Amino acid sequence: MNEEYEARVREPEEPRTPSKAFGPLEVDIVRIADGAVIGSYRRNYSTLFRTFASFRKDGRSFALYSPNYSATRVMELPSCRDLGGGGAEQLRILSD
Repeated sequence: MNEEYEARVREPEEPRTPSKAFGPLEVDIVRIADGAVIGSYRRNYSTLFRTFASFRKDGRSFALYSPNYSATRVMELPSCRDLGGGGAEQLRILSD
């Protein structure tokens, strides 16, 4: 585990109402050392849970993250570039 980065839910501009309780989240990626927001992504589920985990491999930083509640992807840090992973397209292929 790499404790350099974490995900934080951005406060919505408008308060959630019961009819919008299950809307998407805006998630900021934060560098812990200085609190700087280095990127963000939209999660299609109303709870973040533990769906962001940063790690180091061969001297580089990455994160496993889940913008879609049903899939996990890999992000390069600090660029926040999506490197790929599972998604709805793969789920459709598997179910055919």
